[in-house]
Amino acid sequence: VFSGYRQFNFLEKISFKANKNTILNYGLYFSNTSDIPRYDRLIVRNKRNELINGDWYYGPQRWLMHKLNLKSTKKTVISDSLEVSLAYQNFEESRNDRKVGSIEQRIRTEEVDALSGNIDLQKRLSRKTKLSYGAEYIYNLVGSVGQIRNIENGGLKPTSSRYPDGSTWTSSGVYANLTNRWNIRHRTEGGLRVNRVAVAGEFDSSYNLPNPIFNTDNTAITGSISHLYSLKNGTLGVVASTAFRSPNIDDIGKVFDRSPNTVIIPNTDLRPEYAYNGEINGTYTFWDKLQLEASLFYTYLNQAISISNSSLNGEDSIDYDGTMSQVQTLVNQDYAIISGTQLSARYKLNEHFEARSSYTILKNSTSNGNPIRHITPNFGGTSIYLTLNKFNLSLASAHNQEFTFDKFAPGEKNDAFLYIQDENGNPYSPSWIIFNVNSSYRITEKVKLTLGIDNLLDKRYRHYS
Repeated sequence: VFSGYRQFNFLEKISFKANKNTILNYGLYFSNTSDIPRYDRLIVRNKRNELINGDWYYGPQRWLMHKLNLKSTKKTVISDSLEVSLAYQNFEESRNDRKVGSIEQRIRTEEVDALSGNIDLQKRLSRKTKLSYGAEYIYNLVGSVGQIRNIENGGLKPTSSRYPDGSTWTSSGVYANLTNRWNIRHRTEGGLRVNRVAVAGEFDSSYNLPNPIFNTDNTAITGSISHLYSLKNGTLGVVASTAFRSPNIDDIGKVFDRSPNTVIIPNTDLRPEYAYNGEINGTYTFWDKLQLEASLFYTYLNQAISISNSSLNGEDSIDYDGTMSQVQTLVNQDYAIISGTQLSARYKLNEHFEARSSYTILKNSTSNGNPIRHITPNFGGTSIYLTLNKFNLSLASAHNQEFTFDKFAPGEKNDAFLYIQDENGNPYSPSWIIFNVNSSYRITEKVKLTLGIDNLLDKRYRHYS
């Protein structure tokens, strides 16, 4: 109840063709919302089963972007085509909360100014080989202010901010990608990118942190290589790649209560995490009617970032906004592993009948033995399509497996109030399946009527996490 919100979006694009090879585009984007109630915080109760928060909502989320884009297809020594993009963005939101019975409302407001520039070029080196390369630069300036407002007289006084006010985040990179089609059956693609990410800022003195100033600068080289082999009735592909994520201001500099009775404090020693990925996928068609697809994937996450209990100035719990809270922080663990498979099938009997089905299985493990957050349960779906002259009908199902308590990440176990309980009183996410039906009928060449019902059986369901 009362958890809805409104949103307004506006966009405008102008395209100017300077000549036969050059196009200039300008875009203006604007989005604004009403207040957005935070449902999960409004239903939290204390040990006496009393509601804790009288208010908890995001203030209007406002986004503005100006984007200028130049595309050129004039062939030169360095490129056959070129694209340059420049953009400015401004984003603002706030978090507003008040305890039940309190006249003091806490307001934390964030504003980000972002500048970015990209240049991307393509050059065909031969009939079989194409080169793509380019560069990127992004700069973010973060403003963050905390205030407490008296809801009776409107008076304001300062409080701690969510992020270090005036902190900066910059990212830059250069890349090159090469594609080669050896023959009608074999194609290879590979690329490298050099990445640099820098973060700097100073914490609010009210937090009394041991390292109030932070300045990190991380560089990494990432790459990928893939090969596709085309069969008479299918394809076989292999992919190997690496990825790099440097801690941002949200990771390093945020102080917030992520769940009841816990508080995250900054860790300026947080290091980047690196992913090493492998994938094998293939398709095969039988009798020109049945197509099967399978994909196996594996990711090894080195120095994986996770949440761990910690302490501040020798104390494992501190008073944060009037609540005694367990101190936690983001740390690097040795590794995390994510693996899985995706299976799908498509059967087309004739032009009137077709069926599709898919299923995804995910597994994960970590060096500390805890599950990874936001790993989904196994999921899938099946659809049937029927076409008869002017009439089209589709029946579709979607389903998720049960997600048991032992698969919950430690942080998710603190959010037990969001879930129902199993026979042992532990939170879990039950399995579910829903059915959707959609149809259309072409009345004339210019008029088509459509009718659809989602969740046909009115099943109560909820996606995990």
